[in-house]
Amino acid sequence: MVRRLPTSPPRIAGCTALHPLGSGGFADVFLYRQSMPQRDVAVKVLLPDLTEVDVREQFLAETAIMAELSAHPSVLTVYEAGIADDGRPYLMMERCRPDLAERFRTAAIPVEEVLAVAVAIGGALETAHRAGVLHRDVKPSNILTTRYGRPVLADFGIATTMLAVDHGDRIAHSVPWAAPEVLAGTTSGTVRTEVWSFAATLYTLLSGRTPFESPGSDNGRAALADRITGRGRPTPIGRPDLPQDVEAVILRGLAKRPEARPSSVVELVRGLQLAEQRLGLRPTPLDVEERRIVVQPTSVVERAGSSQHGATRRRRTAGTTGGTSSSGRSGSGASSRAEGSFDATVRRDVGQVRHAGASARVRLTLIGAVVVGALVVSGAAAALWSTSAAVPTVQEVRSEPSGGRVVFSWDASGDERDRYLVEVDGAAGAPQRARSVAVDATGGRVCVTVTVVRDGTSGEPSEPACAG
Repeated sequence: MVRRLPTSPPRIAGCTALHPLGSGGFADVFLYRQSMPQRDVAVKVLLPDLTEVDVREQFLAETAIMAELSAHPSVLTVYEAGIADDGRPYLMMERCRPDLAERFRTAAIPVEEVLAVAVAIGGALETAHRAGVLHRDVKPSNILTTRYGRPVLADFGIATTMLAVDHGDRIAHSVPWAAPEVLAGTTSGTVRTEVWSFAATLYTLLSGRTPFESPGSDNGRAALADRITGRGRPTPIGRPDLPQDVEAVILRGLAKRPEARPSSVVELVRGLQLAEQRLGLRPTPLDVEERRIVVQPTSVVERAGSSQHGATRRRRTAGTTGGTSSSGRSGSGASSRAEGSFDATVRRDVGQVRHAGASARVRLTLIGAVVVGALVVSGAAAALWSTSAAVPTVQEVRSEPSGGRVVFSWDASGDERDRYLVEVDGAAGAPQRARSVAVDATGGRVCVTVTVVRDGTSGEPSEPACAG
């Protein structure tokens, strides 16, 4: 396969383009020198021939999500997002090194280093999952290293969302690290597929090869996919310095059946933290934020395969009540899963933002328009269980067919800070600010209720609106 040459770097106010850093199918990355403050930055720019509005809006929406997640210490820092002079969206990030991706093929990475990387990156993934975001491209090349030697997770779903503009199955997968059910096309991503990719990445860092590579055999994409989806098994890691319990934890994450894997990334990480203790290593802190990220999209919800229209509904607060430190990060003992986590029943794709125009001044204001502050439920029990009498109820949910989907919409609740919790056939998504949701209706009748969430307290759900 012939690699294309990078495009010309666009002009960005206050920055000078130096040279290309890398190219992908949908974007190029360039090194720029920023004048104020003076520093080198990596700038990812959408390719100029990708002019579809949906693609551009998805790029901007995912940019905002990554910017919000970058507050996590193990997520690549985002400095700025905006529109370059030539109209292309860009994402300005901390410049980091791809150390791990370069090292694993040439040298054995120490076990203690891989364990530390696993806990750090695992915390970033778990935080993303609790925010309702799937990375869907976890692999060694997306784990970078800061100038201070800290591993950080990069590329939070940007390319994935651009490829999945139609919310179908047209997603480009990195085959060596993709779960069997993803390659088979039965799902485009769940928490357990992410657990697989995470385990496959750790296996790769420890062994110097991907789990289903066979020395001396055909290791092309098709051959690897056949082994992953078929009866193939990972070859032994084969390191005498690797404790058996570490390998066992990783192999459990690579179980062919999703239900046999850990139910969350943090569950897998706990096993690796125990291994750190048994090895007498200093424990790596697990940073997991107990909060949600809400974007301003028209949400797209994929219906559960089998659901009960008459499911019992419980009042809920828009957050978690787990112990959280003053810094906003939970201690290493916090392993509860947020209600908004992905699972095999519902996939919530990150939504779209409105077209922002081609102004070079659209930077952090763009992010501010897209990302809604996360909700953290804290304080006394009385505050957590406060009455919902002051929270209004959505009076009417309207439905309108649109292709194979139904778009449900409703009027504003009267307070621009309010969020809306949407339940589709009893399955709840994350609270959102958008006043509409598009639901797949190809499977027949679908029912939606909408609940107003104000200051962490839910009101009464609306009357069900059904269509299809």
